[in-house]
Amino acid sequence: MDPDVSYDSELVRQVRESRGLRLKQVAFATGYTISSIHRYEHGQAPVAYGYASRLFQCTGDVRLLQFMAPGVEFKGSASAASAPNRTPPPGEPKQLIQLELEAIEETATVARYVYRIVSDNVVNGKDDMAIGHLQAGHNKVRKIFAQVDRALAYWRQQTSKPGQKKG
Repeated sequence: MDPDVSYDSELVRQVRESRGLRLKQVAFATGYTISSIHRYEHGQAPVAYGYASRLFQCTGDVRLLQFMAPGVEFKGSASAASAPNRTPPPGEPKQLIQLELEAIEETATVARYVYRIVSDNVVNGKDDMAIGHLQAGHNKVRKIFAQVDRALAYWRQQTSKPGQKKG
């Protein structure tokens, strides 16, 4: 087995397990199949960059940044929640939170419609499209949540006074 594949496999498995996540949960959150994730984690296939990126979005584990940006100097330890030195700020929290609110409202509107579909227990073609739209809305909201979380963490780090307790 290629040592790089072995290390990458070990890394993605350790990240998932350190968060107490099951394969099924990670598959749902990342959009990758359980069998693909299993192959990555057992070195049967090279870890896809897209998977590592989505796993990072789900977990925020900076160890994955070493896989995604090899050779980039990192601040702090591998378990610290810091970003690579060359990473720009993730965005203004105020603007991202506004996007978050809009996405939640849009998803809530579709969810109310899908709730009526589920309540009458009949699904037709139009209903099936609405269900797909709701699932896409969930993915959009998850991505926005991840962006907002990164922005808030960065903002909090930048605005904390030295010696001030965080948390």
